[in-house]
Amino acid sequence: MTPTPDGRRLSWDVVTGDAVRDVFDQNWDALARLNPKATAFQSAAWHRAWIEAVAAGEGKVPLVVTAGADGRTVAAMALQEDLTAPRPVLQPLTAPWADYHDAVGVPGDEAGWRTLLDGLAAVASSRGAELELGELVRGGLLDRALPGGIERGQASPVCGIELDAEGHLQALAGMKEYAVKHRRLARLAELSCRHYREPAEIESRLSHLVALHRAQWAGRPEAVAPFDDLVEGGFRAMVRRMAPAGHLVYTELSSGDNVIACYFGMLWERWYCGYRTAYDADYFRYSPGHLMLRAMIDDFPGLGITYLDLTRGAYAYKAAYANRADHNTRMRVRAADLVPQHH
Repeated sequence: MTPTPDGRRLSWDVVTGDAVRDVFDQNWDALARLNPKATAFQSAAWHRAWIEAVAAGEGKVPLVVTAGADGRTVAAMALQEDLTAPRPVLQPLTAPWADYHDAVGVPGDEAGWRTLLDGLAAVASSRGAELELGELVRGGLLDRALPGGIERGQASPVCGIELDAEGHLQALAGMKEYAVKHRRLARLAELSCRHYREPAEIESRLSHLVALHRAQWAGRPEAVAPFDDLVEGGFRAMVRRMAPAGHLVYTELSSGDNVIACYFGMLWERWYCGYRTAYDADYFRYSPGHLMLRAMIDDFPGLGITYLDLTRGAYAYKAAYANRADHNTRMRVRAADLVPQHH
């Protein structure tokens, strides 16, 4: 136990097996909301969906390390053992599906975070494993809690659009190429962009995304996580778990009765993540993906969204739209790296 100046005696615990699912509840979300850099990838619904539909199929065993006292958790980290790795390794839970990984907990509770690190060290040591922390939020709660001497490297670039930056939005609106394409496409049939939040609405439309994505990427070796049965099952689990919790926004761009582009996105507070998109290649010359994104930029402030996160990847279209750019952090951590020298 770690005694604190306020009289608490903090201890760490590890949750494994079927009990892991029960960790992801409203109390977990309350801790996540204390994290100023949290996203939907820290939500309880995201974790439950992934555990139910993906973990076993990818050879991942979930576990959660918590720190707290008197039944009150003050810090926690969700992890997975990778049974497919050549050597023992612990990773953030839901890797590589999540764009951002972080712990949840009370910012500034130094004793709580120290206790969590003690727990992470003990769990890693007991398994003879290293912590492989990829796509960690730079400057997030876990990054700040980890000792400064641990070498940090750059993971994926990330970028997004601040939807309250009027000057930037005016510049985007002035991109004439897409105004011309919008007019040309609108002459063929009525052009409409709609956003769906209800679980049944999203569930009934998900097949559009799957079909468009499969057609768009068929036979292309650079496709990322194509829609096989496991991936499609993961998305359907997200709809079941995340939509009722208010964490999904599904967007469709239609030309008449034809759905020509889709965006499957996640919502956390006022942050939106564009997670998976696809378009109808028959409409390629009209840039339907760009037209849909521009409609989202126009519509989302009315939904209370202030940041449109374009997530991981150094793609030219992201750079053309974004006015904020950063990168995630990656590091490999041994159990000994987490133990203070005075121990």
